[in-house]
Amino acid sequence: MLEERGFSTVVIASVRAQAEKTRPPRALWTTSQLGRPLGEPGDPAFQRRVLMAALRLLERTDGPVILEDYTEDPPGWKDTPGWRAPTLGQASDSLEAQEAWAMAFEAELNALQPLWQIAQARFGRMTVGLSF
Repeated sequence: MLEERGFSTVVIASVRAQAEKTRPPRALWTTSQLGRPLGEPGDPAFQRRVLMAALRLLERTDGPVILEDYTEDPPGWKDTPGWRAPTLGQASDSLEAQEAWAMAFEAELNALQPLWQIAQARFGRMTVGLSF
């Protein structure tokens, strides 16, 4: 809809197959970690390179569908000694630890539910399965 009204758009995609399926007018696929298409937080030089590559797609005239790969691997978690993925808690077989984790998870879901309900009412649908 934006393109039809004269607004050019560019997608920065984390999942190449999804960009191929949805066929946005212009898309830049990055090899960055899922959820971080611009690389790691606090790396403005890498983020600028990705953004500039995405904006350069606006200069191209060989569309309407352009999908370009940005394959420079971002420095970050793979290069950081001692880096570990975040965890929700320590694994434990004790009933108390499992109940505490379940309570924390329920509290997080309860905090997010009002926002989810607002989005569902606004858009008239759920987003579950929307991408597939």
